[in-house]
Amino acid sequence: MPAMPHANHICMIGNSTTKRGHTTDTAGIEIPASVRQALGLDDEPCWVVVSEYNVDEWPNGGVSPLPGKPGVFSYGLIPPGLFAQVKSEFLSLSEAGKVGGVKR
Repeated sequence: MPAMPHANHICMIGNSTTKRGHTTDTAGIEIPASVRQALGLDDEPCWVVVSEYNVDEWPNGGVSPLPGKPGVFSYGLIPPGLFAQVKSEFLSLSEAGKVGGVKR
C-alpha cells in the first residue's frame, strides 16, 4: 500500500479484501489458503478486490490494530507472484476504465 505525505497525515492507497468473492460489480483474485495461513487470516476463502481501491488518511478511527496485537496494523506481505497477479489485473481493469476509488 503506497503512502504519500499529506499535511500531518499519511494518505494510504490500497486494495481491500473480501469474503464475498466475485460479484457483478467487483472483480477479485482469491488469496490462496497457504498465504491466508501465513498471514494469520482465518480459513475462509477471501479475495483481493482488484476493481476498486481505497484512499484513507491515517491516523483515523477506521484504521485499528490487528486483534490481539496492539500497535500492529499489517498482516504482512503477500508473495511476489500474487502481488504481480493483483497488480496486473488491477492495471488492466484501470486501463479499461473499470476501477473506482473509495474514500474511507
